[in-house]
Amino acid sequence: MYAPAYLEIAASRLDAAPLVGERNARYYNVASRQYLTCPNAKHSSLCQSAFRIEVVPTLAAICERVKKFIDIELFRTWPDHRLYDNSGTCIGIKGMPGRVGVGIGHRNGAHAGWKPDLDLTMLRSWIAEDAETYRVYGERSC
Repeated sequence: MYAPAYLEIAASRLDAAPLVGERNARYYNVASRQYLTCPNAKHSSLCQSAFRIEVVPTLAAICERVKKFIDIELFRTWPDHRLYDNSGTCIGIKGMPGRVGVGIGHRNGAHAGWKPDLDLTMLRSWIAEDAETYRVYGERSC
């Protein structure tokens, strides 16, 4: 989920480097009502990354040979990147209906480091009234 300011912030950072992103991704599994702030300090989650056109061939090559954790490989491979503190403008929403993702937090159940948030307190602190949009997904699995 992206806040209205996300693209403006990401685009402005592209003046500093062709690949930019944010550390310490915030993830929320709406089905299990758990959250996590990742300790990712050396890369940015793909959903919190932005890049200029010159990065595309490298990213495409990585996608051809790597099936999981493309974001980690991209930041490891591309030397001229910048990482910023989490701006709070992007939350990785997990546990939604549809195809299950390959990253952490997509499957319900206990996850190492994930914290319970049964009443959506943390989700509300992150996305305010938009948290109500996701209430129904947690109620279906409870």
